[in-house]
Amino acid sequence: MNKVTQWCYYSVVGFSLLGLYAASFYRLTPSLFWNKVLTPTQETFSRALPQKTKPKYSYNALPYQLSPNLYVHSADELTQTFETHSFSLEAARLDQETVPKLYLAKLPSDFNKQSPKNRQMAFLQTVLPIIVAVNQGILEMRTHLEDLHTKQKSGLHLSPDELILLSKLYDDYNVKERTLEKLLQKVDIIPASLTLAQGILESGWGTSSLAQKANSLFGHTNNNNTMKRFPTLVNTVEYHVHNLNKHFAYKKFRQKRSELRQKGQLDAHSLAEGLKPYSERGMAYVHDIRKIMKQYQLYEFDRHNSLEARDQIGEREA
Repeated sequence: MNKVTQWCYYSVVGFSLLGLYAASFYRLTPSLFWNKVLTPTQETFSRALPQKTKPKYSYNALPYQLSPNLYVHSADELTQTFETHSFSLEAARLDQETVPKLYLAKLPSDFNKQSPKNRQMAFLQTVLPIIVAVNQGILEMRTHLEDLHTKQKSGLHLSPDELILLSKLYDDYNVKERTLEKLLQKVDIIPASLTLAQGILESGWGTSSLAQKANSLFGHTNNNNTMKRFPTLVNTVEYHVHNLNKHFAYKKFRQKRSELRQKGQLDAHSLAEGLKPYSERGMAYVHDIRKIMKQYQLYEFDRHNSLEARDQIGEREA
């Protein structure tokens, strides 16, 4: 650790201790102190650190990338936050407007100490808003691309800014045939039920050490087979969705989604089969995903971000 890094490190620690004393004196809650005082200070000092000391994270920043806005220190504080925003899963199953814009940075350290029922509820309440927001960003981008496609088919020329955007997206999504038709096959949402089910299965409802220490909910690995670490839970959801939309292994998944899109409805049960390459277990993995979606009624969350209102959620076979 060089002198500049040491100076920054000890400055952050010293300021944090001083801030905690001031917080206790002025009776600031831990959550308020974290969000309003400590986090902005840490971000300021982090910009002064040499580049090599920052956490390595390879995901490209896309136009719809989110930033976490919620930091909590305990499971009780997380529950209280959801109650303050009147966020319940029952309401979210019925109304598209009831999912708040709460993007948790990381799970609290005592997340595993909750009862199984409370932990499951907290996991869904934590991950669902992030999924909804990521999908919403993708839908907005998809709508814009469809407008560009219409403009192009009508014989009009795209502007320089529009061409630059397309060039970036072609690269981000690894589109070899650089056409809007091919790009639109990749720029599309992943149904919330699928993402939730994979997060549940891969992280054990957020109880795995990777979920706790690396913000990894989906079991992603690096090229050397080490487990991938993420700065926040927001990043792990973004990376997971982008991976399914980009990686060659999920080409059949995207083809099936494109077919369903043309029929007017994305069906998570049908799409699940495209996740066979995700695990060495193949169809056994797919069956587990479908079982989780059905058992915990996750299909009901697919009404969020859908381009069409879902009037009915039929029964599916596991």
